[in-house]
Amino acid sequence: MYKYKLLTAFLITALLFLPLGNNYPQAKTDLFLNAPPATTPGWTFTGEQSANYLGQSWMPVGDVNGDRYDDLIVGAYGFDTPTITNAGRVYLFYGNFTGLDATPDWVVDGGMTDAYFGYSVAGAGDVNGDGYDDVLVGSHGYDLTEPETVNVGKVYLYLGSDGSLQNTPAWTYTGSQTGQAVGEKVAGLGDVNGDGFEDIAVGSRGWDGAVTDSGLVSVFYGSSTGPAVTPDWTAESDQTLSNFGASLSSLGDVNGDGYNDLIVGADKYDNGTTDEGAAFAWYGSEDGFGDSGNPANADWMAESNQSTRSFSYFLGSAGDVNDDGYDDVLISSWEYDNPTFDEGAMFLWYGSEDGINEGITGNPGNADWLAESNNWGYAFGTVTGIPGDINHDGYDDVIVGCQLGTPGIYVYYGSESGPNEGVNGDLANWDWHVSQPNIPGLYNAIFARQAGSAGDINGDGVDDIAVSSHLYYEDSANPLYRAGKIWAYYSSAGVIEGTVTYTGSGDSPLIEIGAHINLVGPPESNDYRFGGELYSLRGLEDGTYYIAAVIDFDGSGGPPDPEDVFSLYDPDHDGNPDPVVITSANRVAGIDFEIHHSLLFLPMVIKWPDVLFLFPGAAATAPGFYCLSLLLHLYSAHGAKET
Repeated sequence: MYKYKLLTAFLITALLFLPLGNNYPQAKTDLFLNAPPATTPGWTFTGEQSANYLGQSWMPVGDVNGDRYDDLIVGAYGFDTPTITNAGRVYLFYGNFTGLDATPDWVVDGGMTDAYFGYSVAGAGDVNGDGYDDVLVGSHGYDLTEPETVNVGKVYLYLGSDGSLQNTPAWTYTGSQTGQAVGEKVAGLGDVNGDGFEDIAVGSRGWDGAVTDSGLVSVFYGSSTGPAVTPDWTAESDQTLSNFGASLSSLGDVNGDGYNDLIVGADKYDNGTTDEGAAFAWYGSEDGFGDSGNPANADWMAESNQSTRSFSYFLGSAGDVNDDGYDDVLISSWEYDNPTFDEGAMFLWYGSEDGINEGITGNPGNADWLAESNNWGYAFGTVTGIPGDINHDGYDDVIVGCQLGTPGIYVYYGSESGPNEGVNGDLANWDWHVSQPNIPGLYNAIFARQAGSAGDINGDGVDDIAVSSHLYYEDSANPLYRAGKIWAYYSSAGVIEGTVTYTGSGDSPLIEIGAHINLVGPPESNDYRFGGELYSLRGLEDGTYYIAAVIDFDGSGGPPDPEDVFSLYDPDHDGNPDPVVITSANRVAGIDFEIHHSLLFLPMVIKWPDVLFLFPGAAATAPGFYCLSLLLHLYSAHGAKET
C-alpha cells in the first residue's frame, strides 16, 4: 500500500501545478522528438539476377503478421525462374526491433512468361477485418489465353495472418482485354465507405472503354469475406491514350468527413495543352464514390498547363503537413520546366472542409507549396504518396526523390506553416537529406526513383525511410547488370517494453499503460493491452519515466474516472515508483508489473465535478487534475501492486 508521506508529497506537487485559468492548452500525447533516421543505411538488399529491376516498386504494407512492426514488400518484375523468363518475383521483409532481416521472410514468383509479377506492389490495409494487414501484387503482363489474349494483366491479394503472410492468394482479379494491363498500378485506399473494412484500387491504363485506351480504375470494397469478384466502382478518362490509371493512390481524408479519398493520375491527358497530364480526385462517402467516375464528375482535378511533363505520374497523400485536421495532396512533374529545363517539381495542395485547394481546380500556379531542383535535367520530384513523420513532431513531412544530377532523398518537415515553415523547397533548404551512396554501380542507375516513408520498421515509434535504384549496377559487363537495390534508413527513439498482468474477476479488461515524465498530465507515450500481453511504449526522447497502468472501465480515455484502478511500476515494493531511464534512444525491456481489480474507496473522494466546484476556472483535462485524481485513486486502489 502506498505510504501516507508519499501520497502527501505527490498531492502537494500536483496542487502546485493546478491551473486556475481556463486557457491551459491540451497537452499532446507525443511530444516533439527530433529523431529522424540516420543518414547511414541500416539495411540493404540487392537483386539476385541481371535485369531483375528490383525496387522499381516497393511499399510499406503495415503489419501483416501481427508482431506490431511494419513490414516492407519489394518487387523484382524481371526475375527469371529456371523455366520462365520475366516471371517476376516479390519479396516481403518483416520488421523487428533491429530492423529488416538480411534475407526475405516471404517470397512468391510469377508463373507465366513476361508476366512481370511484382511490377506494382502495395499494402492493401485490412480488407477482411481480421486484424492483420494484407498485400496486393500486380502482374500487368499476365496473358489470359496465350497467345490470343495477351497482357490482360492480373492482381493478387495475399492475406495477413498470425505469424506470416499467406502464400496462396485469397483473391485475384484478371483483365479481359488484350493490352488492358490490369495491375500496372495497385493501391490500398483505407476505408472509403465507412463500413469498417479497408478498400483497394486497381489501375488498367490500356482499357478500351468509350474510346480506345481510355484507361480504367477499378475499386473493390472490403468485407468480412474480402473483395467481390467484380468492381464496386469504376472510373475511366473518356480520352484515348491518356494513361489514366497508370498512377493512383489513397489521399487519406482531405475534406475531414471521415471517409478516405482517391486520386488517379493520367500523365498524358489533354485539357487545352497536349499531353499536359492531369489528376482527378473522388471523395469517399457512406456510398463510397457514388456513380461511375469520369473527369466530368471528379470532385477535384489538377493539370500542369505544360506539354509532356509527366505531371501526375507520381502522386498521393502527404498526410497532414500543417496539422489542420485535413490530409494534403502531392503531385509531381519530374520533367517540369520552372523555368529550368526538365528540372522537375513537386506541388502540394492543402485539404480543407471544402476539399483540396478549397475546391478550386489545381495548377502549378495555385499550389500551396512546391519544391524544385532549379537544375537542368535533374528529374526531381518522385514521391510514393505514403505519409510519414520522420522527426516525430506531429506533422507529416514531404519526402521527395531526385533521380539525376545530385541523386538523393530530400525531406522538408511539416509545421503549422506548412512544409519547410512555408518556404518553397529546393536542393539547399531541406531539413533532412541523404545523397546517393558513393559506391560503384550507381552512375545513371536512377537512385531515388522511389523514395519515401517505409512505416515504422524497427518499432521505435518513428517512421523510417526507404529508397531504391531499380537500375543498380549500370555496367553491362557486371553479372548483376540492372539487378536493382533497395536501402532502408532507420529512425532511433527510446522504447520501454514489458507486460502488465491483471488479477481480478472475469477476463482482463483493456488496460492503458503510459510513460509519464512526472505524472502531471497525459503520458508521453501509451499503449493499450489486455493483461499478460506485451506492451510497448514507443517514440520516447531521452529522460526519466514513471510507468503507470490504468483500467479504463468505461473506455472514455482522457483523465481517469473515480472508479478506474491504477498501478505504478514499483518492483521493490517500497511504495516509491521506480523510474525507467531512456538514454541514447535505448530500448528497455522487462518492465513487468500487475494491476489488481479490488477497490476500497476512501471516505472522501473528490470527483471531477467537486474539483471543478473548488476550482471553477480550471479545465477538466488539465494535467494537475489528472495527477490529483490519479493519486487519490492510487491510494484507494486496495491491493494494486507491482512485480
